[in-house]
Amino acid sequence: KHINDLYTVYTNVLLVDVQGKVVCSSQPCHGVDKLDTPWLAQALRLNDKQHYAVSPFEESPLYAGRPTYLYCAPVLKNDASHTKALGAVVLVFDAEPQFEAILRESMAGHHAAMAYIVDEEGNVISSTSNRFIHNGQLKLPLHFTTPFQKQSHWHQVLSMDGVVYAVGCCNSANYREYKSEQDCYQNNLTGVYLMDMGVEVQPQKTKPLCFEHLRSSEATKHSNLEVATFRVGSQWYGVDTAQVQESFVAKHLATMPNAQPCVLGSTLHKGRAVTVLDLAVLMDQTEQYQQSDARQEPIQLVLLKSSEDGMTLALRADALGEIPNIPVEEIQPTEQLLGKNPLLAGLVKTPSNLLLLLEPGKLMDQLRGKEKGLFWEEAFDGARDLEKAINAHSRVSHCEALPR
Repeated sequence: KHINDLYTVYTNVLLVDVQGKVVCSSQPCHGVDKLDTPWLAQALRLNDKQHYAVSPFEESPLYAGRPTYLYCAPVLKNDASHTKALGAVVLVFDAEPQFEAILRESMAGHHAAMAYIVDEEGNVISSTSNRFIHNGQLKLPLHFTTPFQKQSHWHQVLSMDGVVYAVGCCNSANYREYKSEQDCYQNNLTGVYLMDMGVEVQPQKTKPLCFEHLRSSEATKHSNLEVATFRVGSQWYGVDTAQVQESFVAKHLATMPNAQPCVLGSTLHKGRAVTVLDLAVLMDQTEQYQQSDARQEPIQLVLLKSSEDGMTLALRADALGEIPNIPVEEIQPTEQLLGKNPLLAGLVKTPSNLLLLLEPGKLMDQLRGKEKGLFWEEAFDGARDLEKAINAHSRVSHCEALPR
């Protein structure tokens, strides 16, 4: 009893003879007079004072029928010539409160989290929740490292039943000289911690444009505007086909000096330098811009017709749409819905989307502005210089046009 009082992590300390009979104990054994187990037999065969045996994590009458570990060491005569065990000492580990204290302390006050201790087979040794436990095993798709590496740790994100969980895992390590690589006993355990991060939100799929409501026989009697449509992020845009040359895929973009973020760069198309713009930045669609990699290559472009001074612009597109004939009476002003924007010529409401019509002429006018423009005049000079350099040195690959 005095020895047991020095080690509060054990509920009982027993001394047994070579037949497994309990000679004495620190606490009453509740009718257990004799032990007959494989781990006791293993301990009685040991002849080294530093060696010991441990039971599996299983229910034991010495722990009121609850699962725990029992540690067993041989009692050897204090004589180097005598190597046969005279009996054994058995320690009953107080598993429930000890493991619970380990988990609670490791969770650092995050009471909404769930914590588990599992062995290499996924058997649950202890937990703060019964969720994800089936037949005593933790049923989670965890990225365990094999072979087991002591004290290694990792994290991952799991999505289960529409909920996202942040997961952190850490393997057990040595305890002083015990469970080291030289120790006779190894018990590899892993601490697993889950925190509910909220309901998983599926990304909204961009709906295609639909113009069926504009194709009635009555609507086609009026004057129409043929529009080339394309999508940037989740927003659909349209340009009068009279102001569009074609669409093509650029394989390379060259950086332009002194350019603002809306300018992705310049590319060569059919021997001419083309300045590439990003509407997601021009229209302040920052959320959509962050969701897509605007500088991803190859990149789909909508090429506008060149201006009188030779400026050639192309607009980045995430997807190309159809080319509908839109009745002009369906085109509405943008002021009430979007406010005044010189880059917009109007908007068209469709059942699933809002189509914004661009005014390329206004776009070029705004780009030419030196004080209030979107980038300096020197940037256009750089584009022209780039065109000469490209033609001379072929530093940017030609991009073949794609038929619409």
